[in-house]
Amino acid sequence: AGIFGDIKHYTTRRFEGKHYKVTTTKRIEEYITNQDEFLTFLESIKKNSCIMVFFNLSYDKIFFDKIIAHDSVLQSGSRVIMLKLKTGLKGFDLANHTCEGSLEDWINHLEMPEKYGVKKAELNDKFERVMNDAKATYYLGRFLEDFYYYECGIPFQVTIGAAAMKLFTMKYFTDYWARDEDFISSYERQAYFGGRVELFKRGKQKTYS
Repeated sequence: AGIFGDIKHYTTRRFEGKHYKVTTTKRIEEYITNQDEFLTFLESIKKNSCIMVFFNLSYDKIFFDKIIAHDSVLQSGSRVIMLKLKTGLKGFDLANHTCEGSLEDWINHLEMPEKYGVKKAELNDKFERVMNDAKATYYLGRFLEDFYYYECGIPFQVTIGAAAMKLFTMKYFTDYWARDEDFISSYERQAYFGGRVELFKRGKQKTYS
């Protein structure tokens, strides 16, 4: 397994009688061939120090299935959207943002060979293949995170659909409605049928953005 990225460490410092939170970042780059060692390494990462990112999490998760909190796995069919380890550390699948194109396509699209020396290595060179894929996934994650934050003004979300909803609610949804007629509620409920469970609260309600 290849591991590449940044882990944040939080400490406090005292200055003039006050405590201040200090954040430092450590770059990690690990190539691990023993599964138990790999699982131990993942479990040693504190849950708020980073977010794990993958490209095709549905495949990758079988290698650390023992330490996954299975009740946290969010998936659509065979496609895994996100999960948590038993320690609380989160993992997202970047393929739920790119939606099309392979990791190699994104390596070339983002000019990673020129910028970072990252390429899609041959299968017969396991070390280069694994480490380049790990680095490519990290840089793709950084690109997506920066795009959402600097271009869209929203935090990173679990899927591109969730990002679209967050963008809408943060930037464009400025209205709110209040219902005071049961007729409208009854009319709306007629649209719901089959395969869903909805809960409605009767009476006058206010919904804010």
